[in-house]
Amino acid sequence: IGDSGVGKSCILERFEKGSFRVNHVPTIAIDFSFKMLKVKDQMVKMQVWDTAGQERFNTLTASFFKATHGILLTFSLTDKNSFANTSKWLQQIRANAPKEAAIILVGNKKDLEAERQVPREEAEVFAQQFNVSYFETSACTGEGIEEAFLFLGEQALTCIEGNTSKLAQNDLLEPNSSGSKTKCC
Repeated sequence: IGDSGVGKSCILERFEKGSFRVNHVPTIAIDFSFKMLKVKDQMVKMQVWDTAGQERFNTLTASFFKATHGILLTFSLTDKNSFANTSKWLQQIRANAPKEAAIILVGNKKDLEAERQVPREEAEVFAQQFNVSYFETSACTGEGIEEAFLFLGEQALTCIEGNTSKLAQNDLLEPNSSGSKTKCC
């Protein structure tokens, strides 16, 4: 999630296919992709949703937070406004995503150092204030992409494992109308 033009789709393409396109068409509404990733010595199928950053899609985007296990909150290191808007996105995440969902802050376009508008220290302070991890990436060169997704995968898997054990411990399974058991969340 993040503002339009920060490189969300390019990050996903770099992660999924290992490639980068200079001329990228903005995402309309939502796009998604799958990739197998080894996380904590097990293969995990990551389903990654790429959201549109345009304001007109905010209500649609918010609905996709409901069942998420992890979120990459992305801004451009070359766009101070996109960084300022991370507070707004974080509010939307906290209002709509499960409280256990892993959130990491990603400053993209690290390869454009000469155009940098957001100092690393400022982003790190913001991340600490909101108790999220911070990564700097470049979808163009691939720097930091795999590390960010691997970390997010580890955090999400920990969240899932924690919820599974809570369900088992608390026996939060309730019969539905058909008599079979379903999860409560």
